[in-house]
Amino acid sequence: MMIHIMANLEGMKAGLSLLKDLPAKRKLYVTPGLVDQGDLAAKVHNELGRLIATSSVDVVVLMDNSVTKYIIEGLKAGNYKGETLVEEDPLAYYQIWINL
Repeated sequence: MMIHIMANLEGMKAGLSLLKDLPAKRKLYVTPGLVDQGDLAAKVHNELGRLIATSSVDVVVLMDNSVTKYIIEGLKAGNYKGETLVEEDPLAYYQIWINL
């Protein structure tokens, strides 16, 4: 499993490239998206969804917020075939992992 947190789209591209090349039985991508994208939020997050769709990720976990719908649109546009989960309580989600 890899939880990936990057502050810009280029960093996310690099992380997804690494994730694509990692030998793993199951790949999980967790993201809240990117903050402070302003007028570009829809475009940036749609592109992020398309990038995720092509990165051989088995499960995408999205933290529910104002850009989640754009990431989902990008996943669909990129023909993502894996599982998509939308976490409505991000703090509780991360607490589960901290307590493992």
